[in-house]
Amino acid sequence: MIKIGIIEDEVLIADNMCRNLEQLGYECCTPCISYSKAIKMIETEHPDLLLIDINLAGRKDGIDLAVEIKSNYKVPFIFLTSISDPNIISRAKHLEPSSYLIKPFSKEDLFAAIEIAIHNFMYKKNLEKNVNNIASEKFPLQDSIFVKKNNNFHKIKFSDIIILESEHIYLEITTINGSKYSMRSSLNEFLEKIELNYIFRVHKKYAINLNYLESFNSEEVVVKGIQIPLGASFKGNLFHLINKK
Repeated sequence: MIKIGIIEDEVLIADNMCRNLEQLGYECCTPCISYSKAIKMIETEHPDLLLIDINLAGRKDGIDLAVEIKSNYKVPFIFLTSISDPNIISRAKHLEPSSYLIKPFSKEDLFAAIEIAIHNFMYKKNLEKNVNNIASEKFPLQDSIFVKKNNNFHKIKFSDIIILESEHIYLEITTINGSKYSMRSSLNEFLEKIELNYIFRVHKKYAINLNYLESFNSEEVVVKGIQIPLGASFKGNLFHLINKK
């Protein structure tokens, strides 16, 4: 079960968040109201994620705590605040929190922020260490990524991707059910991150899922009925790969 630590100086809010977290299936660590108590909780209870109120009791605030966590504990965190001061937000964003929830927020908002934060943290950790099977049973989403569309984050399994198309600084993803998603990434960057042998580049602008390849010739490939140009510099690799099968 995923353990979540709450650092919040309003006890009623902390208690309510604990109840919501338990209802959502998470384990709640001992809530903390200050920087020093939060550090002690992190070292003794080892949470998987932290919910940090920016405005904490004491001399050091939630941003000071986040600096310490980022430097020495490597635990993902979500900022909680009712403050919209531009200076506060500027300080906060440079720490690259996993999310930023403005009070009051719903249980659904909390759930979405937590799930996305944990998934993206473990995905990034996996890429940085460049090893396989780094995820524990707590973090089972290493075969997918979340992409934002129409104000919602959608989970896309890599195995469901049929076409990747480069559009300048964006990447368009087409999935097996015909849905399309756009994310800010180059094709090169995305392919380097996922390192999947069944996602194969066939053109400077396109990569395809070989599991859905239906036919090809010297000019194009057909994936689930969609025609994709086959670049001259990629023909040899594709033909060699197909002949090996």
